[in-house]
Amino acid sequence: LNYLISVEYRMSSFASSSTVSGFPVGSRVILHGLMKGAQYNGKVGVVRSALVAGGERQQICIEENDKTLAIRPGNLRYEPRDVDGLSASDLTVVLKEKNTEEREFRGMDKSQLMDLVRDVATPTEIAEILAHKAVA
Repeated sequence: LNYLISVEYRMSSFASSSTVSGFPVGSRVILHGLMKGAQYNGKVGVVRSALVAGGERQQICIEENDKTLAIRPGNLRYEPRDVDGLSASDLTVVLKEKNTEEREFRGMDKSQLMDLVRDVATPTEIAEILAHKAVA
């Protein structure tokens, strides 16, 4: 039970930090919860700016029509990343971020790394970890 509470707290604080500070530039996101531009809900976009417009919105380029919109981070979520499309280097980054001991995965081949990542991270967590790592 303590583990579950700890994981929920960590995930909620991770999600709220993106909402407060915005998403890293270059992140692939999915728009949701838009009232005025409801036609954009579910669309995939790429973050093109840090927070603008008084620190409340980010410029998002909609992939489908190359249109740029100013969207609040609370109306964005990371586009999930499938383990099958990751490089061995990306898999290692995810495992390290999820606090997996390097000795646990050193010497593994890519398919073994993929299985281990599937056990420790969701596709959305993978996307968030890799987005933050890309700007670090």
